[in-house]
Amino acid sequence: MKGMVNHRKTKMTGRKLACLKPELFERIEKILGIIMIAMILGCAIRNSEKGGVMPVNSYGCCSSAKKKQMTIRWERLVSDGKTCPRCGETENELEKAADILRKSLKPMGIEVLLEKDSLSKSEFEKNPLRSNRILFNGIPLEDYIGGKTGKSSCCDACGPVECRTLEVDKKQYETVPSEIIVKAGLIAAAQMLNENEAEKCCGEK
Repeated sequence: MKGMVNHRKTKMTGRKLACLKPELFERIEKILGIIMIAMILGCAIRNSEKGGVMPVNSYGCCSSAKKKQMTIRWERLVSDGKTCPRCGETENELEKAADILRKSLKPMGIEVLLEKDSLSKSEFEKNPLRSNRILFNGIPLEDYIGGKTGKSSCCDACGPVECRTLEVDKKQYETVPSEIIVKAGLIAAAQMLNENEAEKCCGEK
């Protein structure tokens, strides 16, 4: 049938991952550097006010820093083991992004978990915009990057129902690019680290 992708054949390969643009990694390193500096300065200020020292570890803050988890949940229609082209392509992009985020956020004490949820045809028909939706710790990707959802006609797997699209900076995407997923993930990570800073840290009581 036209426009259907075998869901079992959309796995990411290491060769594809090696082809990612170097510029993407450079941008990630810059953002992570800014986050790390902000964390260290925050700890330093609080400790200097108490006349103490800063026991910095590999997480960029206190020796008592706890490991955190970022859960990326992706939902998509799966009917008879198959999904639509835009969901199949998004899965490849999502695998790339998750791998980058795991490697980038591990030194900061954040573990990245990727969950893939299947929607039945009836669930999809009740709420088509759930398909191809990506959430970080329960918050939609578009909320982190100032994007918004849209919809457009898709394929035989989806039938007459229009499927989710993503609009960012006035550009519409049917397949969610790995660069956008990584950007949203880094912003989500920064918020997690800020929340961690607000908690007891560096021996505070």
